[in-house]
Amino acid sequence: MTAPPPHESFIGIVGCLKETCHGKLIWLNKDGENQVLTCESCKAKVHSLIFTRKALSSQPPDVLVATTEMLNRSLSFGSPSLRLFIGKRGSRPEFLLLDEIHTYSGVHGAQIAHLIRRWKNQIWNKNVHIVGLSATLADPNGFFCDLTGLFPHQVEVVAPREEELRDAGRQYFLALRGDPASKTSLLATTIQASMLVRRMLDQNLGTPSEGTFGSRLFVFTDKLDLVNRLHEQLRDAEGWKADGVARKPQGSLALLRKLGEQDSQRDKAGQLWRFAETQLITLTRSAKVGLTSSQSSGVGDKDDIVVATASLEVGFDDPKVGAIIQHKAPRDAASFLQRRGRAGRDPSMRPWAVVVLSDYGRDRLAFQAYDTLADPVVPPINLPTKHGDQV
Repeated sequence: MTAPPPHESFIGIVGCLKETCHGKLIWLNKDGENQVLTCESCKAKVHSLIFTRKALSSQPPDVLVATTEMLNRSLSFGSPSLRLFIGKRGSRPEFLLLDEIHTYSGVHGAQIAHLIRRWKNQIWNKNVHIVGLSATLADPNGFFCDLTGLFPHQVEVVAPREEELRDAGRQYFLALRGDPASKTSLLATTIQASMLVRRMLDQNLGTPSEGTFGSRLFVFTDKLDLVNRLHEQLRDAEGWKADGVARKPQGSLALLRKLGEQDSQRDKAGQLWRFAETQLITLTRSAKVGLTSSQSSGVGDKDDIVVATASLEVGFDDPKVGAIIQHKAPRDAASFLQRRGRAGRDPSMRPWAVVVLSDYGRDRLAFQAYDTLADPVVPPINLPTKHGDQV
């Protein structure tokens, strides 16, 4: 956080501390360098705060939460934030905590590995403790050594024993393959799957399944142009106009899946969503479709379906999410594990994970080895940190 420009105020995301007030705390320009927040409604003030980089540099905190990108920038020569990360003589950092380390793979993982080595070299603290949190890794010791530059005898793996584990929750996994003979695009398969899966969930969280199923669907894809097309076409299929606010008179295309008088042929072709209509009664409701990417951040509170890129696979925990759909084969096992983990945050939930695959290339291989997609263990990760390693 930096000082606001002249004649402006910094609008904070923190609400007023008074229970009876619903205003926001803002940083008024007239306060200058003073760390004072003022409620825009009741004018109450909060003092003794440290939230600018300049103040943090002069008074290094006991615990600093930052990104690896911020660490990389701060290690540059002459950076005013350098002291934040390396401390000062007699007061060096003692711990480095890394979250979701299984996501550090490929070129990005190698860059993080070299960044950690640079940081260790600058702090002059040979006794610093590095802790990594991760999902299930096939070779945690070897990977952590590559990532941190430590020797195997310096690494200890802390994990629960088999007898300490207990069953809690289940996840349903489905691999779909598009039919090239149908002359429809794979994107159409994902749109149909998204419309149906959302209607297999609760209309609102907790009803009628009492939390067994969620009420929100995440749809992931890896290309920015594709996520934009998927969002627009899915919103159109759900009966929304281009602005996403007004509805079309004919409503959602899900109405075409309703039961009728002569439905024997449609039933044989799987074109009736009998369960969704008779049990959940949601075919008549148009699902609200949102978008989350590098160009459109945030998740709308009322979104039933959220089309997203990798920007939503880490750090967003929503108890409403009861299913995720992956369009085309995932590029990375650890990344896909993160996306699957967005659904079923409540252990009592029964989340769905659906992968929509084509009949060609990596998708065909992924469909033939579908069991590896559902594997909760991340395969060994080889970081290209040594001379001669291939990216």
